[in-house]
Amino acid sequence: MNAPARVRRLKTAFRLRWDGLPATIRGTVWVTLAALSFTCMAAIIKTLGARLDSFEIAFFRCLFALAVTLPFALREGPAAFRTNVLALQMGRAAVGLGAMFCGYYGITKLELADATTIGFTRALFMIPLAVLFLGEKIRAARWIATVAGFAGVIVMMRPAGGAPLFPMLIALAGALFTAAGIVLVKKLAERENPVTILLYFNFTTTLVSLPTVFPVWITPRLHELVLLALVAGFAGAGQLCTIRGYGIAEASALVPFGYGRLVFALALGFVFWGEIPDIWSLTGAAIIIASTLFIGLREARGKRPPEPSAPRG
Repeated sequence: MNAPARVRRLKTAFRLRWDGLPATIRGTVWVTLAALSFTCMAAIIKTLGARLDSFEIAFFRCLFALAVTLPFALREGPAAFRTNVLALQMGRAAVGLGAMFCGYYGITKLELADATTIGFTRALFMIPLAVLFLGEKIRAARWIATVAGFAGVIVMMRPAGGAPLFPMLIALAGALFTAAGIVLVKKLAERENPVTILLYFNFTTTLVSLPTVFPVWITPRLHELVLLALVAGFAGAGQLCTIRGYGIAEASALVPFGYGRLVFALALGFVFWGEIPDIWSLTGAAIIIASTLFIGLREARGKRPPEPSAPRG
């Protein structure tokens, strides 16, 4: 048997075994891969931040993402370039760029685990934003969990002092921008083609972030260009894996595995930067994860389709 035929046979065997696994296991694998992808992206950003400014990193992330999106838009034709909600597209691009600027700054200035944990607070911000802009009704239990989660942020900021307060506040603002972006994407998804949403987002953020690069410009070295491309690559891979995972398994079963990002962040932070979180970081992280996990599970169960009623007679 020649090599190509052997490869095809192995692929077929793998596909059959993979498809034979329970949906929850396959979904867990995808979500865990997403967590690893997003953590690798953050680790690369932290590495690049030793020499390049976070504004420059964000610009190249947008530029490479635009380069990937354009072929798909061109393949769809003129329809991909038309939008009926330009103001909404611009608003989503604005908060998305704010999320990148603030989030990347936090990653470059904080310990990787701390930056990752603060990123989880986007679920806390989603509660008031969903009430204000989506008209959702939130039960008391989720409001209590939200307050508890923000208490966890205060713990991470160390009441006794000593925490890098400014980077933490900027990272927290990034989580707020991320939550606002999710709200706007939900509104856009009801009216627009996904390719159109991506095209307008990547084009607008690339254009708007360009002037911010000039004051901080440092010509990237070849290996840094490769790493900058990987930032966009891991971001796209993480989003794809998340979509695949939640597309084949129940969200309530998968939500806990998204917090694998913190495990990966702790490991990479220790291996590459010798970072060891103190008791304040660990306690605050535990509170934030518990509250956001509660919110995520409640939301996932709330969206579960009703069980079919038993046949009568």
